Amino acid sequence: MSKFKLLFICKSRKIPTIAGYKDFGEDHRNGSYGLINSCKLIARSLEYLYPDKFECEVITVIDNNCIDREVTLRKPTHVFIEALWVVPEKFYQLIPLHPNVKWAVRIHSKTPFLSNEGVAFDWINKYLEVAKKYSNFVISGNDLEYSSDMCSAYKTDNFAYLPNLYHADWSYKTLKQIEKSHIDIGCFGAIRPMKNQLQQAVAAIMFANDLGKKLKFHMNGRAEQRGEQVLSNIQSIMNGTGNELVLHGWHAHKDFLELVKQMDIGMQVSFSESFNIVTADFVSQDIPIVVSNDIRWVNKLYMAETTNAKEISKKLKIAYKFKKWNLQYINKLGLKSYNANAVESWLKYLA
Repeated sequence: MSKFKLLFICKSRKIPTIAGYKDFGEDHRNGSYGLINSCKLIARSLEYLYPDKFECEVITVIDNNCIDREVTLRKPTHVFIEALWVVPEKFYQLIPLHPNVKWAVRIHSKTPFLSNEGVAFDWINKYLEVAKKYSNFVISGNDLEYSSDMCSAYKTDNFAYLPNLYHADWSYKTLKQIEKSHIDIGCFGAIRPMKNQLQQAVAAIMFANDLGKKLKFHMNGRAEQRGEQVLSNIQSIMNGTGNELVLHGWHAHKDFLELVKQMDIGMQVSFSESFNIVTADFVSQDIPIVVSNDIRWVNKLYMAETTNAKEISKKLKIAYKFKKWNLQYINKLGLKSYNANAVESWLKYLA
């Protein structure tokens, strides 16, 4: 049996620079940012589980005019356009040129986050028109609830569910407990209002005060969608409370995992999330993490209300206690179960 040849296409991008942190503005055309990492994890998972069935490749291109050339060169059976960057009209050119290829646009966000994207639903409307004309084209989401909502709202079957996958060592590692005068909390990812990082910083300070420790609050120094104001406020409250904000550059995935290992706890209590790779990264390294209820594969003991700093702080205490008892493996079980179901969704679509 011939292999499925899956081609994931991301748009190359430059990570925005925050004034004063020049090393955070490096070019990531061939590097590592969230979208590329998510595609690489899908590719690695499918090839690892089914080496005789899948051959996967992840590439970046400058714009949608490069797609025809890459598809002609690589001859995939399936093409996945990652996120909303290819104008819908382009597919009326691409699909007739490659009629035997199955095409999918994958959306990596849920509706609340898409409200920040001015063209999102106009393009979704137009993508669905493409799907009506061509049976080898679908639009898809990486979140089951969002994909189901779109099928219901549009009364269509042309909105598929193609979730994230995560390739990890599923064994559990007992962590060494090191006593320190401070606590390291990682709240990583792009700095945006939708990520709720200021509220998380307040809760982390409250938690550190209860422990009688100083806080080192670790973030990536990359701001998007008015994130500069968020960062400024976080810096101010850290200064005012005698704690420390530690900014990091944007790392290759393997280097980021090494940074995660240095944290006591992670935080991803965002207003809107779908899968959230940062949470999976913490769980894969057996580091506890507190999240919002949007990240549904995490155990509810680690979930907190986004607008309630006291509850977030309380959940940090639970996570910290569970780390001392080496009980954070329950989230690895949740991730493993999610991953098994997600693989089945991919197999169903590709069949």
